[in-house]
Amino acid sequence: MSHIPYYYAPGGRYVLFLDLLGFTAFVRSSFQKKAEEADDRAKEFELAQKQFKVAQAEVDREYRRFHEHLEKLLRRPARRGKSPAMSLVFSDCAYVVFDRPKDAERFAVFALRSFIRNDMPLRMGLSYGSFTNYEFKTGVLPNGHLMFAAPFMGTAVVDSYRAESSGIKGMRILVHPSFFLSAPDLHEFLVPLPKSEQRPEAVGELNWYDLDLRLTLRRHIRRMKKSAPAEAQIHYDKTLCFIRRMEEFRSWYSSCCRMERVANVVYPERRNNMRYWRNLKRTKRYKEHHAAMQERARAEAEANPDGSFRDVLVQFPKNPKQPPIVTYGEPRVRVKA
Repeated sequence: MSHIPYYYAPGGRYVLFLDLLGFTAFVRSSFQKKAEEADDRAKEFELAQKQFKVAQAEVDREYRRFHEHLEKLLRRPARRGKSPAMSLVFSDCAYVVFDRPKDAERFAVFALRSFIRNDMPLRMGLSYGSFTNYEFKTGVLPNGHLMFAAPFMGTAVVDSYRAESSGIKGMRILVHPSFFLSAPDLHEFLVPLPKSEQRPEAVGELNWYDLDLRLTLRRHIRRMKKSAPAEAQIHYDKTLCFIRRMEEFRSWYSSCCRMERVANVVYPERRNNMRYWRNLKRTKRYKEHHAAMQERARAEAEANPDGSFRDVLVQFPKNPKQPPIVTYGEPRVRVKA
């Protein structure tokens, strides 16, 4: 038995599959709306026809909005790296093909943020493997049948779809094992899935959360949740849970948690890092930790009024992705005023 995985493909491609969430339910609910009942059958039929036209217009508007925004993203020149090598768009989903993993990661993160800010829920799957596309055809058969053919195939096509449709709810960028094993330095952006959501088709997900857009993203997600049907509410709840997990993942307070009592804390260059600390103080875990430390300090002060204190120096590296450097001073006695 060969030890080479089935998705091993020299010269393969990185494929991103994206799907518009809830579009099927939206189409069904739009066309299943009942028209107003009337005594006259002819008038009732006329009202039903009007309702059908209204539903058709609603679905057409959302469908066109999705494709126009996706085309805008695909036409957007890449600031770093290369643009997509190929894209195949159909119905309410699309395959986007890349030559390098970093380009696929950047496009997926930027596209998901952009779709959420435009009130369109999306879920994505990333994979690596073989990809082959054949000649695109458009023609009219002798019997008048109009035919459009866009054949493409490969393990990357199958695996990206399997990652996206693995049953994990919410607006996420799910990573297939093939992408994880072939993309270098992915561990810097890969976030592990909760135990309840772990699947063999997805080893993790990309962190698309942005501190600068945290309030904007929450506002748009809650706005979409209000107008979503009951069966689609779980997608928005899981997305909000993901954002809360990313807040804890991106906050630096875990590096600064301390058990010693502190006399004062010095923050050089704090003005340049206020957004991180502002986000830190809004997290539930920080508030619980801060309350516990205050209670402990109060108890120790009552038990030992002349106890020792320590100074703490917090230095921020130039790279904002690195945690602060925390240095503790020697214990000293509090000076009474």
